[in-house]
Amino acid sequence: MPRIILVALLASFLPSGVLSALPPELKKHQALVYGLSFSPDGKLLASAGFDNKVVIWNTADGKLVREINAAGQPIYAVAFSPDGKLVASSGLDGTINLWNVADGKKVRSMRKSGNNVDDIAFLPDGKGIVSVGQDKNLLLWQVADGKQLKELKGHAGTIYAVSISPDGKKAATASQDKTVRLWDLGSGKQIREIKGLPDSALSVAFSKDGKIVFAGGADKTIRGWDVGSGKEVKKFQGHPGQVFDLAVANDGKHLIGVDYTGHVIVWDTTNGKQVSSRKPAFGAYSVAVAPNTNVAVTGHENGIIYSSPLPKPPAPPTPPAKKPEPPKKEAKKPMPPAKKMTPKAEPKKEATKPAPPKKETPKKAAPKKEAPKKESPKKEAAKKPAPKKEEAKPAPPKEPAKKEAAKSDKK
Repeated sequence: MPRIILVALLASFLPSGVLSALPPELKKHQALVYGLSFSPDGKLLASAGFDNKVVIWNTADGKLVREINAAGQPIYAVAFSPDGKLVASSGLDGTINLWNVADGKKVRSMRKSGNNVDDIAFLPDGKGIVSVGQDKNLLLWQVADGKQLKELKGHAGTIYAVSISPDGKKAATASQDKTVRLWDLGSGKQIREIKGLPDSALSVAFSKDGKIVFAGGADKTIRGWDVGSGKEVKKFQGHPGQVFDLAVANDGKHLIGVDYTGHVIVWDTTNGKQVSSRKPAFGAYSVAVAPNTNVAVTGHENGIIYSSPLPKPPAPPTPPAKKPEPPKKEAKKPMPPAKKMTPKAEPKKEATKPAPPKKETPKKAAPKKEAPKKESPKKEAAKKPAPKKEEAKPAPPKEPAKKEAAKSDKK
């Protein structure tokens, strides 16, 4: 009995534990896995296939969350709503079913005819869902009540795939009629028809910026066209089988294609070169990229789902080493003007008052030697010279006042 094996080579590059503990083997599907979808937060994975079942897995531990028996007919497509609360499925019986993720109960069904519905996709706002298939038309449905809002006509053959632009305003469809068409969902009008394919267009996907639309064909080639002009700008050749499904990696620089022979090929969208190729098993029919991770899962004809690590985005080129610049000479600050040193004032020496001139007692002429006359004692006393007056000492100079040295201004 076929088993679902999820090979998880993820531990080294997954954030927040998403997918990091998923065991290598999960058992449930018993037939080809035709649809894969991750919940917006990456915590759940929905798978569906030709065993008429929708299986929901917990990506953190690999445990089965819920198994929904859609009954009736094989399932071609499965999709999570933007809020993660609903999962939609469609298939061979022409019915679109909405399931409650929390309890697995059917919320409502939408049906146009008994023709198979090959693909479905939610609009980014979660209010609408589109479907394509054997009716050859693109149908827009209202999620809230299941009412059909629009029917966009133009294709001449079965529409195998549909993709919604990142802004939710456009849809791209791939058809058996060898054309890819772009639609304005607001007006319901066809924007552009891309012709010239040698065979049926089987898969379609918008680039992350919405400027390019890619399509894989029965001619084993993937092409990319400019959305604005419709000109072919990319071409990826190398798949050995019909390209059944496409997915753009989260980095926007890699495109994953799966083909009928079972090959899973990763392409570089910048140069069109093949980055890697592997063949887990025969017949690869579906591919999905886990949000915020570097992992893609693929569904195969043997009922097995394989996971593959995607190339890590290349590191930005290292700029050439700059020659070490000579050390910058620190600009010398202009020297402040020389401080004007106020010279210490020499203490003014008090002019010493000159000593008064000595009063010299005039020398009297020596008396003539005469015979001494006897005079009266009074007269004799008068003749005695007066005693010399003591000379006045010059006054000591006054001590000069101490002047504090003037402080220079700091510049």
